[in-house]
Order: sequence, then C-alpha cells, then structure tokens
Amino acid sequence: MPWTMLAAIAAMMSPQPNLTNPCAGDTTPEADACAEQFLAKANAELKRYTIVARRQVENLVRSENADKPPDAFKAPTLADFDKAVEAWQAYRDAECHAVLDKWSDGTIATVKSADCKTRLTRLRTHMIWQNWLHIDGGGGPDILPEPLMTGPIG
Repeated sequence: MPWTMLAAIAAMMSPQPNLTNPCAGDTTPEADACAEQFLAKANAELKRYTIVARRQVENLVRSENADKPPDAFKAPTLADFDKAVEAWQAYRDAECHAVLDKWSDGTIATVKSADCKTRLTRLRTHMIWQNWLHIDGGGGPDILPEPLMTGPIG
C-alpha cells in the first residue's frame, strides 16, 4: 500500500477537530436523522463508484478473454470483486454494530453508529476509486473524480 494511502487512512481515522457539528440538533431524533442523511449520501456515492468499478472489471475480463467464447472462461477478478463487496459490507456492519453496542446506554448511540458507517463507507469509496477508477502515472483522466474521505459527520 502506498505511503500516501497509509497517511490518508491514518488521518481519516484519527480524531478530527469538530468545530461545528452539523448534526448537533436540539433533540436526539433530529441528530439521528441528520447523521442518517450523511450516511445516505455516503452510501449513494459508494453505490455509484461500485457500479462504475464493476463495469471496469467486466470490461477488463472481456478484453483479456476476447479470443474465447463468452462462457469458456471463468472471471476470477469479477468474482473476487463481488466477494470483496460482500465482505466489506459484513465488516462495516459488524464494526459499527460494535460501536452501537459501546454507546447503547446513551442517546448518542445512533449518531455514533451512523458516523462509523459514514467514515468506513467514505474510506471504501476511496479504495474502490484508488484500485479501479484512478489512472496511475498520468495515463489519462480518472474514470471518476477522487472522492472525499472526510467532511461533516466523519
């Protein structure tokens, strides 16, 4: 893993100064709803990047096997990509459920869980971009722009 990626991960996972919390509502339901909105945006961006990346993988598999009949080859890269999507989802769910459990005695539990999911979702979106949608070495424009890994709530 490149050093820049390690530094980015470390920066993202370290505590961030919270100058203004956009989800510091007057009530717990308001704060929960706000945090869920940030998560929904992160999920939508991840879905978009995953769909485009999967198409890239499909195109790669087709080009590598252009001289073979369509059903004469197995597509391990595509199968592994799909397995990674499922495994990451299971990891995020387990990790953030643990966060929810940690804070379960307080009214902030839902916000903490949504924040966990938002942070991990942004990180996953960036990794998909880095691995599948970023053109290394100036070989052309990136397929999609580099996604942000930080921001309000996360």
